Amino acid sequence: MIQKNLVVINLEGKYGCHQNSNVVDKSVNISSFMRKEILKVFINNMNIFYRLSNNCYGNYVIQNFCKQLDYSQLLKIHPESNSLNTQFGQHVLQTLQKLKN
Repeated sequence: MIQKNLVVINLEGKYGCHQNSNVVDKSVNISSFMRKEILKVFINNMNIFYRLSNNCYGNYVIQNFCKQLDYSQLLKIHPESNSLNTQFGQHVLQTLQKLKN
């Protein structure tokens, strides 16, 4: 798994989650592999999720990740049902279910 600090540096710096920028547009350019790794970090480390969600741009990134992953991809990341029993995991699942309908 990618180091947690590297993920935060990339999200807050390279992808502009901490500043006035169009994060949705920037995060589209994140590779599929990096997107999956970032989701792994979010699901397993709620403190990083809360840190990013303290500003609106972090929330845009999360929403954008959800839109670019389908349900089967998310289950490949975390096949155990109880692993998604977190606030962020539930948010991801609810967003994916809305996108499927």
